[in-house]
Amino acid sequence: MLVAIHQPNFLPWIGFFNKIINVDVFVLFDDVQFPRGHSFGNRVLIKTNTGSQWLTIPVKGKSDLLQFNQVLIDYSGRWLDKTFRTVKLNYKKSKYFDEIYEPISKIFLSKPRKLVDLNYLLIMFVKEYLEIKTEFIFSSNLDKGDNLSGVERILSILKAVNSTVYISGKGKGSARYISEEILRNHGIKLKYHEFDFPVYKQLYGEFIPKLSIVDLLFNCGKESKNLISKSIID
Repeated sequence: MLVAIHQPNFLPWIGFFNKIINVDVFVLFDDVQFPRGHSFGNRVLIKTNTGSQWLTIPVKGKSDLLQFNQVLIDYSGRWLDKTFRTVKLNYKKSKYFDEIYEPISKIFLSKPRKLVDLNYLLIMFVKEYLEIKTEFIFSSNLDKGDNLSGVERILSILKAVNSTVYISGKGKGSARYISEEILRNHGIKLKYHEFDFPVYKQLYGEFIPKLSIVDLLFNCGKESKNLISKSIID
């Protein structure tokens, strides 16, 4: 049972979905504190005719030490119209624009109250569009004990889903919350995930990596699954 754990980010980059494809169960870590600084939880990069640009979802109470699943979207401004205009302006000439834009825009127009709900609906659209079979579970729905932190919290999630192999990123952020020895003592093998980023045909000249999954989908459609499937697991 291969398992990965990650916050339910906003229209995540391709590596996020690469990890999803390579596990049996993907746990959406929604009961962890939402970052008070810049976060991929509510913003992501897309490509424009002048380079990369952030798309950001305004949220309420970001400085209130809220859990991810408590963060509310702020619909008071005109950011939704601006987001639609930005995406249309920069991707309307892409090969699969209509195929991707219509279902995504419907999700936005449903105006989910919580950020986690918007992000989940967008992630599920990608999952279904690319016919990914991985099971999704919210960490908040698991029976994993109270007042846990760090590696103990990760371990409790893994035990709750009967994991035998934990697929972890190799970054400093991931390293703070894992212990190969502790996992091994509980019968869980630790493997590291790296993503060999694919180069694909983009609009507007020179290739820019690490953009939102929508950049790949607009340009490559269902072929995107083949492009993101390759990975290196140590």
